[in-house]
Amino acid sequence: MAPIKHVFINLEAKERDELRAFLLDPKWYFGDCLNESDIRNCTRLPIYKVYGDGSTQSFQFSDLENPRKYLPPIDIPECFLGAEFLISSSDVEVEILLRYYGIERMGKARFYKQQVLNRVGELQPEVRDSIVLSVLQNLPQLCVEDSFRDYLKNLEFIPTFGGALRSPTALYDPQPGILDMLHGLGLKTSVTPETVIQSARQVERLMHEDQQKSQLKGKVLLSYLEVNAMRWIPNALNDDQGTMNRMLSRAATAFRPRNLKSDLEKFWNDLRLISWCPVVVSAPFQTLPWPVVSSMVAPPKLVRLQADLWLVSASMRILDGECSSTALSTSLGWSSPPGGSVIAAQLLELGKNNEIVNDQVLRQELALAMPRIYSILTGLIGSDEMDIVKAVLEGSRWIWVGDGFATADEVVLDGPIHLAPYIRVIPVDLAVFKELFLELGIREFLNSTDYANILCRMALKKGSSPLDAQEMRAALLIVQHLAEVQIHDQKVKIYLPDVSGRLYPATDLVYNDAPWLLGSEDHDSPFGGPSNVALNARRTVQKFVHGNISIDVAEKLGVSSLRRTLLAESADSMNLSLSGAAEAFGQHEALTTRLKHILEMYADGPGILFELVQNARMQELLR
Repeated sequence: MAPIKHVFINLEAKERDELRAFLLDPKWYFGDCLNESDIRNCTRLPIYKVYGDGSTQSFQFSDLENPRKYLPPIDIPECFLGAEFLISSSDVEVEILLRYYGIERMGKARFYKQQVLNRVGELQPEVRDSIVLSVLQNLPQLCVEDSFRDYLKNLEFIPTFGGALRSPTALYDPQPGILDMLHGLGLKTSVTPETVIQSARQVERLMHEDQQKSQLKGKVLLSYLEVNAMRWIPNALNDDQGTMNRMLSRAATAFRPRNLKSDLEKFWNDLRLISWCPVVVSAPFQTLPWPVVSSMVAPPKLVRLQADLWLVSASMRILDGECSSTALSTSLGWSSPPGGSVIAAQLLELGKNNEIVNDQVLRQELALAMPRIYSILTGLIGSDEMDIVKAVLEGSRWIWVGDGFATADEVVLDGPIHLAPYIRVIPVDLAVFKELFLELGIREFLNSTDYANILCRMALKKGSSPLDAQEMRAALLIVQHLAEVQIHDQKVKIYLPDVSGRLYPATDLVYNDAPWLLGSEDHDSPFGGPSNVALNARRTVQKFVHGNISIDVAEKLGVSSLRRTLLAESADSMNLSLSGAAEAFGQHEALTTRLKHILEMYADGPGILFELVQNARMQELLR
């Protein structure tokens, strides 16, 4: 046959047509003039006209064997036909090819699978849409082949509004029309939980490409769920959610199969973990704790409603929009209170740099939010979460005192005075959370040691600087209170203000119980002698306790007496029962002069008489 094919190369198209017409003349076949061997030889001749390969030539010649030839389906655009399809010149020729040469007419279903739908994405939109429409119009006949139906179900050949191609099972068409014929291929007429999950995953994928578009798609999905969430709740709503909601819930769940409950629970669990929820990106308040993130969608598990803004903003995202559906809010976990670790993280961030809050707007927001926060924490008492809360809040500023945040060491539940910033009293409107505050280590009352420690902290803070008027009033109130109670801890160091307003240990101060020694500058007065001048010189050495602290209070708190100090320093070896008595190595002044000086230090009045009476009694006891 090779030499014969070589001969055919030089034949023109007209000559080939004449030879084909001669060989396909019905007279050779009706009279059995050609046997099977002759017919087989005829199939090998390159005289049969076939469609071109897409070049400028619209047809070419080929044999019937390589490749195998088919008659094209009826009413198929010629642009889809290739070199395996014959071009017939007459119906008689078609009949001979079908009956004697074994040529088959390819079915439309097979043709669409092998020649069109396998490359539908490469077609021009106009051509593609016409082919898809033709397939849909002839779908009942095409789907006689079961394999074709299964093939179309998962084939992405249906154009969507955005121009993309999708499979019928991935599409949704709520309106009746020409697409009704796609229902048998899996086209949905109502949204299913699987459809919602697919939409959510699409938003999550879009997040990495276009943040704003993903947020917009997320808002659309949120709006749809807000209206239709009732259809997929696994259980009826609680009794406190309204009679109408309960009726709708029972109606929606009455005809569900028993195993649907677990499927719906899985649906909501999966939906909570997918990043599709639109969230607020920037903090609505400058002082509001806010995470450093830029994504515009987030999984519902990490999202809370705007009503919880001041409760969770430090560690969770805030929904960008409203959610009025109880069913949706409950199913996504937004109706349950935030966890203890989330609340603790919020308190931790709120307390930072907010020891004193001067912004009135912020004060109002915190005054509304803090009772809710403490109420949630109260519900955690006795649970494992409370241990986490204690660990997070230990040593930090988390206690709201009306005008700022304080640590547990700076707060008392009940106290007579408000000594901010050294000690603060829990506001009256928060007193209902007494059990919580005690659980978290806040003192119920201040004892004497606590008051002394306040003065100590005040002294450390001020250093060598004098107290201002407000601090001085606070210090004097504490001093007065300490004088009225008994200090059991003898190791506690008490600080008191001196005449200059600076705080010193009480043992370093003296109270002036001899004002006549230091108050006169008249040298002609009876007390203006050389000894008085010396005492005035000591005024710069001794630190005198503040004048608003009485002698009685000062003495109770360990302040030394000036008069006794001077007597102790001037005494010889005589034991006058005075602190600091010392033994002299010799008498340096006459006894009468010493007695004179001692008498000068006594105050005017009946004090001397009382002293004489007391000495007489002592002499009587010694006898």
